[in-house]
Amino acid sequence: MSTSFYDVLVAGTDLSGLLLGAMAAKKGYRVLVVGQGTLPNKYEHGAHIFHREADFFTGMDSSPAIKRVLTELGVGQEIRSRPRPLEPWVQVVLPTGRVGMSSRERVAAAELEREFPGDGAAIQQFMRAVRNEHRAFSAFIEENPPLPPEGWSENREYARIADEHPQATDPDLLRDPFAVFPADHPFRAYIMAPAMFTARHDLGPASLRARLRVLGHLAGGVFEMPGGIDGLKQFFIDRILQHASDVRTDIALDGLLVKRAKVLEAQVRDRRESIGCNLIVCASDVKRFFRMVPPEHQKERFHHRLHTLQPTHHVFTVNVALAGRGVPVGMGRHVVIVGDLDAPLEDENALMVTRQDEAADGSVVLTVSVRLRTRRFNPSVSFVGEMTHEILRRLRVGLLPFLDEHLLAVHSPWLSTDPATGEQRFEADEMKPIFGGEVEGTLGCSSMDVHTEYKNVVVCNDGVFGALGFEGPWVAALNAMRQLESKVVLKSVLS
Repeated sequence: MSTSFYDVLVAGTDLSGLLLGAMAAKKGYRVLVVGQGTLPNKYEHGAHIFHREADFFTGMDSSPAIKRVLTELGVGQEIRSRPRPLEPWVQVVLPTGRVGMSSRERVAAAELEREFPGDGAAIQQFMRAVRNEHRAFSAFIEENPPLPPEGWSENREYARIADEHPQATDPDLLRDPFAVFPADHPFRAYIMAPAMFTARHDLGPASLRARLRVLGHLAGGVFEMPGGIDGLKQFFIDRILQHASDVRTDIALDGLLVKRAKVLEAQVRDRRESIGCNLIVCASDVKRFFRMVPPEHQKERFHHRLHTLQPTHHVFTVNVALAGRGVPVGMGRHVVIVGDLDAPLEDENALMVTRQDEAADGSVVLTVSVRLRTRRFNPSVSFVGEMTHEILRRLRVGLLPFLDEHLLAVHSPWLSTDPATGEQRFEADEMKPIFGGEVEGTLGCSSMDVHTEYKNVVVCNDGVFGALGFEGPWVAALNAMRQLESKVVLKSVLS
């Protein structure tokens, strides 16, 4: 017997799940969010505050999905006053020079002309094409289409919206604006290197629409948020609690009671407690979540699809603490370093360096991220050490020639200390996957489906629409909310 019962049980604290939980609670559903072992983005290491991942916020002014969620929650004005636009948005260090992305048109034009002389007309043509595609896709997303559509009603709705917005949905109308540049032109690396770090998706050449979407958001600016992603999550946790629902980040589920492809209740790890629900939401690692389904009740076809969903890359992070005087004068919040223009923008060839706020002792933390090919690494302490060494070498060459003189501490969240032995160990849970491929009916913007083959289970984690960058969690939450309202009907107070 369940010891408690909720309309919606959210397993995990991915931003998308918290957005869904906040919208559901506001509409009157009784919601419980459990932590599922998710850790805050910030963590202490010695005397420093480090980050598991760099914060990178785009689309705050250009995403209709973000605006819709904030409007439904009635917090649009409150949340829009929180982000602060960065200037410059990003600085890109190429082998030939350094170029900043700026909201000041004259400054931006002068930087581009200096680095890419004679290419002004081609760059303007490229940016016009990106803006046109971005507007068309925004008009499509503003209709809140089902992605992907399921069933007769949703397919009819999707077809109607697609017919009204052919520029966003008809593949025959999609043109590649990169075609104005030769394959080896450095502008390609300049524009795509920072864009790659905005998305939790493999933005290869086949993902053209997703590429243009994240580029459109990037062209609208990069923002910083008070408290970073942890502060933003807490904002929506507070909204959930405000509407008579519960958040228990200290517990995790470790088993599901399933009957006839429906989850009846979930068991809480290390406790004699079970939770019943009308709908359960995976807002954490999708593979770990569905391993909780007993083998005899697993839907074979669905679990086979999960098995074949393999990451192409992982986000690897190293934190570097420096004395403040070691940070270059004029260094922006985000700096992307590209080593070889002819090599893919992955592994140590492309680094994103995020400068955190100066600490009370005058030190500054740089959070360095790379997109590691899955087949490149092995999950071991020695590999993390080798990768950290290579990243430090790249920092010395591309940005910090006097790094060693000011270095205070280095640490990757992929490593921790075994409390029993005091030795370092590899933390597999810290690996942030990047997926490729696409689910039919998502216009190449999703590698996994919101729907599942279980009657009352939906997926709403930050990887669902990872190809859309920071907009992705908001699109995922809107699609999951659609599923919630169709599967769980609130009883009228008067009935």
